[in-house]
Amino acid sequence: MVDDVAQQLEFIKNVFQVKPTEDLGQNPDGHTEIKLGDTTIMIGQGRPQWPSRQSMNYIYVESVDEIYKRARQFGANILLEPTERYYGDRECGFEDNQGNQWWCATYKQTLSRDEMNKRFETNKR
Repeated sequence: MVDDVAQQLEFIKNVFQVKPTEDLGQNPDGHTEIKLGDTTIMIGQGRPQWPSRQSMNYIYVESVDEIYKRARQFGANILLEPTERYYGDRECGFEDNQGNQWWCATYKQTLSRDEMNKRFETNKR
């Protein structure tokens, strides 16, 4: 649930380059749906019985660097610039103008548990 469904929808469309699966205003309760990869996200208007809440979303994308560039372009508060992580993903994080956090990753390589532990210990220092 968000304060402004249209604003949230516009941000997601612009940053992730996707189209809604339902038109805004199609549903009498004001919600809409948008598909990111193979996941459908429903965006609803906050109301007294179901107030708006911030969320934390973690999704895999084809290019974390492209998502990051568009997030900056459309006014996101950057939490983490694209970074190679010890577990083999390239990851970034940002917050939209309604306070929702988006963590995006691009899979880069499969690592053994031993290699992840070694990288984690090396990066702690």
